[in-house]
Amino acid sequence: MKNCLLKNALFGYSKLSVCEYIASVNEEFSQKLLQEAAEYKKDKEELKAKIAALEEELVQYRKAHSDVATVLFEAQQYADILKRQAEAENNRVCAELAEQHKAQTEKLTAYAAAIAELRENLKAFVEETDEKLLVYMQRGSEIVEAFKE
Repeated sequence: MKNCLLKNALFGYSKLSVCEYIASVNEEFSQKLLQEAAEYKKDKEELKAKIAALEEELVQYRKAHSDVATVLFEAQQYADILKRQAEAENNRVCAELAEQHKAQTEKLTAYAAAIAELRENLKAFVEETDEKLLVYMQRGSEIVEAFKE
């Protein structure tokens, strides 16, 4: 404020001292304003740098999240494949065991029938032998009786 537009008044202040005072206040205010502007600019630059760093970090986290999601999806697919393979193997083994069980059962049934037949044949043989023995014993007794007479 070089040109001060203050009017002279009776017993008033001198124009020059008022203008100098206003100029000094204006200068102080301008310096403070410039200092505040510089601090604001510095803070703004620091915040821009922080935002850029955070954005880069966010990009990295998103990529890591995407990688983790991909790995989890692939792991789930692999687990499903393994589950299907295990179920197929289980079904194959169960069918094989059922077939072996059926074959063993048929074999045991055949053995049981053969044993039953052998038992019947042996029983018939023993009965026939007993009958023959009785006949031979009766004949032997008759012969012994005949010799005693």
